[in-house]
Amino acid sequence: MSSKKKELGLINKSTLVASLGISSQAFDKWGVEPREKRGRENFYSIHDVVQNRVDNALSNVSKPGVKKPSKNPSIDQLGEEVLRTEKLAEEVRALKLKNDILEARSIPVDIAVGVLTGIISEQVTILETIPLLVKRHNPDMPSHAIDQIQRDISKISNIAATLGDKLDDTIASLIADAEGKVK
Repeated sequence: MSSKKKELGLINKSTLVASLGISSQAFDKWGVEPREKRGRENFYSIHDVVQNRVDNALSNVSKPGVKKPSKNPSIDQLGEEVLRTEKLAEEVRALKLKNDILEARSIPVDIAVGVLTGIISEQVTILETIPLLVKRHNPDMPSHAIDQIQRDISKISNIAATLGDKLDDTIASLIADAEGKVK
């Protein structure tokens, strides 16, 4: 019979808790089912004990979006209230922003940049026609003067072409300054 016990890898409870360094009551809380009972003595499989501990560890691992319940239900309720309050505050903020946009008190930055870039593009197109208009209205004007006007307009056009990027940088700088003041 002793050889059968060794073959199966069974160990009695007192030897098991002594080797684990825990109390008998602590081991009972683990909920490991005995593999075999002989009279009043229970025998456990090492595999079952290890599997129980692995399952317990996996169930205690925090999963994304899943909150492990605490032992105090009032703390859990408080946590739920905080999450509900945060969600409500976010909904209020989104609703205020939507109302501001609908009432034309604010506009999303990407839309504002797109509109301003379009306006600048139209103005550059008009500016580029100025040398031809000046030459048509003043045929006796020297060609070097027309060339100078055209060079100046080219400089302005190049500056205008980068205004979209400069606007993004300016907005980012303003936001960083505002965040710095809030902290």
